[in-house]
Amino acid sequence: TIRGSVHGSDGELFARALVLARGVDDRGEQVTDVVDAAGRFELKTLRDASYDLTIIQDGIVLDQRRARSGAQLEIETTQRARGCSVE
Repeated sequence: TIRGSVHGSDGELFARALVLARGVDDRGEQVTDVVDAAGRFELKTLRDASYDLTIIQDGIVLDQRRARSGAQLEIETTQRARGCSVE
């Protein structure tokens, strides 16, 4: 499992952002989650391995990074994505 949150440098939450994890050693292994209204995500059913994460909202890549299963991430981005807000 990799857990975390996604927010802008101004504290804005990125609810609806898609978090995609691809295995570093097994590129065919992919797990996704959608960031919830509180800005949190949880990628479950991951092997004990490293993953390349891509966070996307409204067609814009907000962040890319590598993380190992078991990680707890706080992802802060300066990218801007606009679309319908979730309330």
